[in-house]
Amino acid sequence: MDMKTGWDRGLMVPALLFGLAGGCGGQSDGGGDKGAVQRYVEQFRRQNPYVDEQVARGQYRLAARQFTASDDAGGPPLVLMHGYPDSQHLYDAVVPLLRRTHQVVTFDFLGWGDSDKPAPSEHRYDAASLRADLEAVIAHFGFERVVLVVHDASGWPGIDWAIDHPDQVAALVVLNTVYHPAASAKPPEGLAQYAASGSQRDALAQRALADDALWLDGSAAEGIIGFRNQIAKFFSNAAAREALLPLFVEESLAMRPAFMALASQLVAEVTARGAAIPRMAAFPRPVTVAFGVDDPYLNVGVAADFAARFPNSERVDIAGASHYVQLDRPAEVAAAIEGAVARGQ
Repeated sequence: MDMKTGWDRGLMVPALLFGLAGGCGGQSDGGGDKGAVQRYVEQFRRQNPYVDEQVARGQYRLAARQFTASDDAGGPPLVLMHGYPDSQHLYDAVVPLLRRTHQVVTFDFLGWGDSDKPAPSEHRYDAASLRADLEAVIAHFGFERVVLVVHDASGWPGIDWAIDHPDQVAALVVLNTVYHPAASAKPPEGLAQYAASGSQRDALAQRALADDALWLDGSAAEGIIGFRNQIAKFFSNAAAREALLPLFVEESLAMRPAFMALASQLVAEVTARGAAIPRMAAFPRPVTVAFGVDDPYLNVGVAADFAARFPNSERVDIAGASHYVQLDRPAEVAAAIEGAVARGQ
């Protein structure tokens, strides 16, 4: 099998060639508005009450939210997982559509959101770490059978765990996810510049860790893509972008070390999962593959690949949605999850 997918081919292109679609320069107004972010979180909680949970993860703690169903339909709990570079707030538009009839848990992986953020010198950020986070959450809540919803890099821990524990998985929902080598996949430009190997990448990572303006807004002159510009491309829904982009920008400043460390593992993690393809083909549980069709990175070709790999798959193409399909089209994503729950009964 040729492991030179769009991911590692894309990493061979010098960062300078990507340019800046938004034309942002090196000056920044700093992170997001912390006051506005706090007001957003407080308003969301008033409208969608939840219990904050601190999940033990060795010597560290993971931040989780438990939404208890007021009209419980009796189905398995839903565990919704974010990718990078974002947080559990990725599901804030979907949770209100699910929480009345299902127990829902979201959480931040170690290094992200409100979870602890050990330095890479003290903790290895890779797929095995993400999986350990997921296992800690499942153990904390005592879940015996779950519906797992994965997105982006949470495909590694979620799919790995699912194919190892099929009897504990009612259904698996795959949303615009990276996992195994797929011919049409390509890395987002802002990720590619930090996932490439070599001294040039290492120097850029060190600069971005120390320079908030460079991290957030990049440098047009050097062809460095800023976080703000890259993440803005992940939305098709302008209202969702306006509401959530400032929050993700604010959170991104503290999660930079975890992002840099995990980005350096990207090609190795994707390549390694070529060995998991036979096990995907033997996975007996229902799988729903629901992708935003406007995502140029984890695109409809990747969706087709996932659907072909899992024998009990159902594919749902969601129009008008890009990489952040949950925020662009929450009703369609909620419906896809509900359909997966029904198939897993």
